[in-house]
Amino acid sequence: MGNMNGGLEEVCGNKLELSGPLVDSYLFEIGKQISTKLSHSKTTSLPSPVILFIPWPIFRHITILFRGYGGEVKFEVKKSKIISTLSSMESVEKVFSPARFEGQDVLRKRHFTRKPGSKGKVEFSYKGRSAVVVSTNTPFIFDFNLKSQKVIVTFYIQRYTADDFVIDSTLQNLMNH
Repeated sequence: MGNMNGGLEEVCGNKLELSGPLVDSYLFEIGKQISTKLSHSKTTSLPSPVILFIPWPIFRHITILFRGYGGEVKFEVKKSKIISTLSSMESVEKVFSPARFEGQDVLRKRHFTRKPGSKGKVEFSYKGRSAVVVSTNTPFIFDFNLKSQKVIVTFYIQRYTADDFVIDSTLQNLMNH
């Protein structure tokens, strides 16, 4: 199970034959949409949010997972909302662990460029990387509306050059303060 907590996963019901794979499939769907936003571009910071329909009986299991991995879950009864905030990268890495998704890392992506090589072959050269970054100032937020049963996921992306320098230093300053 990699860096995930086996006891917590069992308490949440994720070891059950139906509940666990179902929760993982919704998390993977969110992860795939996050991964598409990591494609190479010069924009950093806060991308457009991921919006997904998740039935409340499934999202209930996800909120237990968030709490167990150190996230904060707030219930706003008047607005019929549940706002889950993950403020540490360690928590987000456990929720979106590659062990859930057959080894696929949805929080980081490396970028390459194609160059014509010798003998007509194409060569690839490393161009940089993109990663979801999480801190207390740049949290990973799940805003779940109980009436519509839709979750809005907001997060921050930092992009790096091939030499591992940040492209946008303002986001780095926000993370460090």
